[in-house]
This record gives sequence, structure tokens and C-alpha cells, in this order.
Amino acid sequence: VIYSGVMGLIHGPQLQHLGLGLIIATSLALINLGLGLTLRSIGKRHHSVILIANGTHVLTDVWTTGAAVLGLTLVMVTGVSWVDPAVAIVLGTWIMISGITLVRQSFSGLMDKVNPTLMSRLTDLLHTTVREGLITEFHALRVRRLNDAILVEVHLRVPGTTSVTEAHVRATNVEEHIQRLFPAQRVHVTSHIEPHESHAHMTGIQID
Repeated sequence: VIYSGVMGLIHGPQLQHLGLGLIIATSLALINLGLGLTLRSIGKRHHSVILIANGTHVLTDVWTTGAAVLGLTLVMVTGVSWVDPAVAIVLGTWIMISGITLVRQSFSGLMDKVNPTLMSRLTDLLHTTVREGLITEFHALRVRRLNDAILVEVHLRVPGTTSVTEAHVRATNVEEHIQRLFPAQRVHVTSHIEPHESHAHMTGIQID
């Protein structure tokens, strides 16, 4: 798009049948606008990068068409032909920025980049369970999002004198707290129970 715009500025755009072109372009843009917004909405709801990317791709066609309509309209109104390729250059730059943003989001997903919002909410909740006495400490907290599911792993420490049954009840209680933290999503929690005194004796440190 940028290349075509630059060539248009150098050699001058060849514009023909502007009225018919505007009608066809506007009609197609409205159809793609509905499709693109729907795809992005569903993608965001299910945290699907591929649906968001597909919706963005369709919307890119809309913005391209919209810019063409704007450029051609300005040419028809003002009679200044270089406006059309100038608008194309601006649009091409915007498309590049959108594409780079999508690539960065996809790369973050491949690298399991920590979601700071999810981590902060989980950490606050687990600190609350410590204050309530359900557990004594926690560590090795890991969280990742897989489409519309949230996967959580955490190590929970309880007093060494706690029975296996009681420790299981406490861990289940913590897992239910985590699941209620995200009521609108599927949450899978895997917890590992450790005796508090044994770990403190071996390491001499406390890790949250």
C-alpha cells in the first residue's frame, strides 16, 4: 500500500469511474465491517489470538476501503489528485503498526509471558488465604491463559502436624477460592501440598 502510494505521488494516480467505484467500495466495506467486528468480539471473549488476528485482517480491508473512499472523495471535491496516494501512505503505515502489535501478542503467547493482571489477582487471593489460616505459605505460583481457560499451578504449605485429610480439605478450599475468582472462565488448578516446618528447616528461607 505504501509503495503504491509513493508511486502515485511520483507518477500521479490514474483515477477513473470514481462514482461507481465509491458505491461498490462503500458497500463492501460495510459488509466487512460487520464481519470484522464480530470476529474480534468473539476472539476477545474467548481470548483467541487467531480470531482476533482474522478480525483485524478483515477490518484492515475496511480501513483500506475507507481510506480509498476518503481519498477519492477528497479528490472529487478538491480536484487535487495527490491526496489519494498520500492517504494510502498513511493507511499503509497504520496497517504495519497493527500487524506488529499482533505479532508481539502471538510471540508473548508462545513464550508463556506472565500476565501481570492474572498474577496480581492470584497473589492477592493467596495472601488472603494465608491470613485466614488455610495455609501457612505458598510458592512456585504459575499461571497461563490458554484461549478461554486459565491454568494455575501452586505449592501450598501447611503445618507438618496437619493430617492428610485436613491438608486435602484446605487445598481444595484454596482451589475453590481461585476458581471463584474467575467465575466467567474455565479455571484448572493444580496444587501441591508441602509441610511448612520441613521446607523451612531445609532451606532456611521463606518464599511467597
